[in-house]
Order: sequence, then C-alpha cells, then structure tokens
Amino acid sequence: MLQATVTSVRHFLSLSQFPAAKAGIVVFAISVLALLISGAIDPSAACRGVSTIHTIANGNPLLAYFILFGWSFGLFLTVMPLGTVTIILFGFLLGPAAGLVQFVALIFSSMILYELGRGSDEETVNRRLEEYPALSRIGRVAAGHGKWATVILRLVPIVPSAVASLTASFFAISRWDFLTGTLVAGWVRPVAFAALGSLGHYAPVCGLGQI
Repeated sequence: MLQATVTSVRHFLSLSQFPAAKAGIVVFAISVLALLISGAIDPSAACRGVSTIHTIANGNPLLAYFILFGWSFGLFLTVMPLGTVTIILFGFLLGPAAGLVQFVALIFSSMILYELGRGSDEETVNRRLEEYPALSRIGRVAAGHGKWATVILRLVPIVPSAVASLTASFFAISRWDFLTGTLVAGWVRPVAFAALGSLGHYAPVCGLGQI
C-alpha cells in the first residue's frame, strides 16, 4: 500500500513539471481557497447580494450583463462548481441572451488558461504517460483530433471549463483546434441553462419570487 502511494506521488511529481499541470495546481489551489472563503460567508449576506443583482437586472440590464461577464470570467478560471447555478439565475433574470454573455466570458478565460498551459513537448508528455497506456492513447487521439476532442470536453457536463482548457494544452491540442472546438460547442451549456432559467417562474436561489 505504502509503495503504491509513493509510486503515485512520484508519477504526479513527474507530471507536475509540465506547464498545464503547474497551471492546474494553481487553479485548484485558488478554487479551494475561494470555496473556503465562500463557506465563511453568511448565507443571508449572499442572498442580499443576489437580491441586489435582481434589482440591477430590472433597472439596468446592461450593467447586469457586465456583472455576469465579470463573475463568469473569474469563475471559469477556477473549478468552482457554480457555473450552472449562475447561468440559471441570470437566465431567470435576463433571459436566454445571458447564455451568450457567459459564453463570451468562457472563450476569454479558456484561451488564457490554454496559453498558460502551453509549452509541453508532445514527445516528452507521451514518454511520461507510457506507464498509463489508456491515458497515453487518449492523449494521442486528442492531439490528432483536436477539434472533436475539444467539442467532447465542452459538452460533458461534469468537466469544468478550466479542466477542459488545461487538458487541451496538456495534450498539445493546437490553438486553432481548441478555439474552433470551443466556438462550436462551448455555447451549448450556457445557452441551454440560461433558456432553462428563463422558463422558470421563481429564481433558483434565495426565494426571489416571480418577476
């Protein structure tokens, strides 16, 4: 048991030399810190913030769109599981167009993380992954079919945007393939959940009531 643990740690450390892995460690650390901070926030204070956004959306929708963009942009730089709740709420407040705003935020944050994770030599990565044959095969297929691999990453509900971006850069998916795949499929989840939110009669959080 101890030997297996030591081996796993050694493998992890060997992979952590790659830019995408280093960026992933930073993203994870920031996400944990953000979750700890959010856990310390009084729920009533959080609901007051949501109520404020509700008021802004009614009086100044353009400002609400900017708030959505800024919040989503920061959110997509982490792995915090709040993207779906966010877009359902803003879909309720602003309608399906909110999904397109979040999609734009996703593009910007994704390209930043992708660029931060670039720099891995494909041959070196494959050599490190030789001890994980299944993962190595996935990496080779992803690099050879970058657009489709990115589309799949964008459509799988449980894969955070940050993970999709860093996975693409780790497996040396080209910038053009990554951007194309993101443009083709990255809008689906935000727009779908925004449309779902717009169909609701009540906000999904804090009991805002009907608009």
